[in-house]
Amino acid sequence: MNSENSFIKNRFQQLTDCFAFVFKEVLSGAARSVTPNSETDINRSAAELGLTLDEMYVLALVFHQQFRFKPIDEDKLTEIFERARGNRGDAYNCISTLKKLGYFVDDSETPNARIMLSKRAWNAVRTNDIEAIRDFKPRDLIQFLELFRTNLLENDYYSQRDMRDEVDFLFSFCDSLTLVSELKRADFVNKYLICAICARHCLENRPFDIGYMMRFTTSGAGITAVSYEIEEGFWPPLAKGLVRYAGGNLVREDIELELTPEGIEKFMPELTSELKSKLGKRGLKLPSYAISPEKIQPVKLLFEDKIKTQIKDLEKLIRPAVFQRYKKSLSPSDRMRGLTVLLHGDPGTGKTELALQLAKAGNRPVFKLDVTQIKSKWVGESEKNLKNFFTDYNRHLKTGNVEPVLLLNECDGLLSRRMSVNSSVDQMTNSLQNLLLENMENFQGILIATTNLTINLDSAFERRFLYKIHFPAPGIEVMAKLWKQCIPGLSRAEAEKIAIDFRFTPGEMLNVARKAALRKMLKPDVSLSQTVLQLCSEEKWDSHKKSKLGFQFN
Repeated sequence: MNSENSFIKNRFQQLTDCFAFVFKEVLSGAARSVTPNSETDINRSAAELGLTLDEMYVLALVFHQQFRFKPIDEDKLTEIFERARGNRGDAYNCISTLKKLGYFVDDSETPNARIMLSKRAWNAVRTNDIEAIRDFKPRDLIQFLELFRTNLLENDYYSQRDMRDEVDFLFSFCDSLTLVSELKRADFVNKYLICAICARHCLENRPFDIGYMMRFTTSGAGITAVSYEIEEGFWPPLAKGLVRYAGGNLVREDIELELTPEGIEKFMPELTSELKSKLGKRGLKLPSYAISPEKIQPVKLLFEDKIKTQIKDLEKLIRPAVFQRYKKSLSPSDRMRGLTVLLHGDPGTGKTELALQLAKAGNRPVFKLDVTQIKSKWVGESEKNLKNFFTDYNRHLKTGNVEPVLLLNECDGLLSRRMSVNSSVDQMTNSLQNLLLENMENFQGILIATTNLTINLDSAFERRFLYKIHFPAPGIEVMAKLWKQCIPGLSRAEAEKIAIDFRFTPGEMLNVARKAALRKMLKPDVSLSQTVLQLCSEEKWDSHKKSKLGFQFN
């Protein structure tokens, strides 16, 4: 909004002054009547902020209380409102509306119901951002869908009645939206499903899993009927070609739905090319489990000479410009146009750390998956988890600026030879392997897998890895360098002696280094090498057995 056309900025300069004026004129309890001029000022201010008069009064009161004192009790708030406006019921309705819109939150630090401005609303008032205050109420398609996602898709504790009330509340806004007008006469379940599919499409670029709703609602007749129609394929939006199956179907009620181009045109004609471009940029947001390259700490790595050449080749190939040239060099008939790498060797030899450092060198995010995280005791759930992981990766592959690194960490069981099915566990393992093989067959990005065992590597996986690098246990020379890197105060001769006497893993070496630093602080006169030797002998129950060593340190 142009400041020259802003009544609030011309009349009060600051939103804080505007709310102070409203409080003084209406809510302070002073024995005065509102003058016609004051009433005009308040009405014009409320209109500019997109608020009703009641909402303006409640917002001003909560801000005044929070600015000068502390969050206000909800009962106290309604009492003051009743004195000023004469209707306590209107205050409760107004507070509930402002909470749902995100203006207010409950103060979680107090046992009683206390109201305070949300961080977003507080910052908007303090920074004089009128547009930000107006934007709490949805005025366009994206704001409507964002509020739907916040109030419904991100709150999985609602009952079916709560959900119905929330949907009705949201549909009281944005009558001009095609989505709202098209669904106005639909029942609650169909309103919810179509809006959920639209929200997932626009805001997250992924399909909607109807099991999400089924899991936390009490199945009523409406939900059961629509679920049956979807499973059988004669739900009207499916039958008319507005919505289609996007995957799932691994188990009952595990169906994913997405909009067709006809559905997008039907429900969201407001989705212009400019808006699609803006939404595409929002799609760049990484999932919570992904690691951005900025968060990967740089680590100096040491390798045996025989694998340095292979690693240098990978470092070059993973650079964005070189990787693009590599993809262009492939034959058009090649289905797998990505880069697949298998790092295998003994535990503690730094395979995972190398994958992270390669990603950092190429400024690429990492989609890291520890295979144990996806396995579930529920039928079909493990397969679904792996499928969703690849869906997230492929979505970011299309919308991101660079290809992320997909890191399958410690995937020994997943790459082993497929077995005959003697139990549900065998069936799940084979299903996971088939899913992985299917995704690797047409892979377009960068996949790095790490494993400790390759003796039982399935031949189908072996063919699908372009690079296979074996990490042997480092020799004495490399181990000595690692000790020097870990504990710089050691001389070369001392580091070599420790390397000969003790074959530690990186975790054990780091433990020794931390304890040595602590011991040195407490007993500065004790020889460092003697301290390290003593700590090494204490690190293992049987320190005479030499264990194998990894190679990276911060």
